[in-house]
Amino acid sequence: MSIQIRIDTEWLFNFVDGSECQYFIFHQDTMSIVTMYRDSAMVKKKWTANIGPSRQYTGTYAWEVSAKLFSLVYTHYMDYKQVDLVLYVEKNAIDFHFISPNHRLIFGETDIHIDSTSTWEIDAPESFASVDVPVDMLLSIPDTLEKLTLELFHGNDYWSGGDKPPWSRKNVRCGMVKGEGKTTVHVTLLKQVLGGLLAHETEYVTLNILEPGLLTVEYECPDTGMIYGFIAPVIDT
Repeated sequence: MSIQIRIDTEWLFNFVDGSECQYFIFHQDTMSIVTMYRDSAMVKKKWTANIGPSRQYTGTYAWEVSAKLFSLVYTHYMDYKQVDLVLYVEKNAIDFHFISPNHRLIFGETDIHIDSTSTWEIDAPESFASVDVPVDMLLSIPDTLEKLTLELFHGNDYWSGGDKPPWSRKNVRCGMVKGEGKTTVHVTLLKQVLGGLLAHETEYVTLNILEPGLLTVEYECPDTGMIYGFIAPVIDT
């Protein structure tokens, strides 16, 4: 069985990062890029194909983004506006067809590992609390802080972290605080997730606190729809 999905190379250029651990997730008529950060955070971006998949299929198939594809995208994205990804499930192989009006370049990889058992979905409960926050405020959190605690309660938001010197902010949100919740996350993971989301391209993101302290960061990208980030809470031992 083969799965073929056509993707804009500019989209791949924006979201494929050779310095991070990333996976392509093929699921029905969509393909997502999942970026993992220290096994404690992830960002998921979805591409819905205008052409493809080549046939209907069931299940979910994942393949780790290779350094070869990263190099090909960065080399050819200006000259080839689209690329067909063709995943050969039984053969454990993938082809990349870079397409322009007059040319087609074809590259391939064999002996790849295709994960067909993981769902790549997070079984998260409904949000305990949510708030819309200015991106520039999140990016201004000092890098010297190891951890950041966010509390949402009675229509207020309170941010704190560190003690030498202490750092805190209150009521920095744009929208109304909904619900009540509290979580603590690593500042470096929050900054990495914001970078993976390309959050600097929007003014606000929505933060949701889920049980048991999982923090999600999301915003709607005009080109690709909702982009999600997930950050595991700090567990004190």
